[in-house]
Amino acid sequence: MDITLIAAIGTTVAAGWSVIALGVGVVIGRGIRMAERAEHPERADRLQPID
Repeated sequence: MDITLIAAIGTTVAAGWSVIALGVGVVIGRGIRMAERAEHPERADRLQPID
């Protein structure tokens, strides 16, 4: 295999994992905000809205 092809595959895989990690972070962030709303309903109006 050519080194350029290996490098291209490695870059693509790394970019894919970055997108997956970003998605997981967004989901966890939303879950934390939802939990905050449930625990502190009086502060729900100050928390950012969930899209």
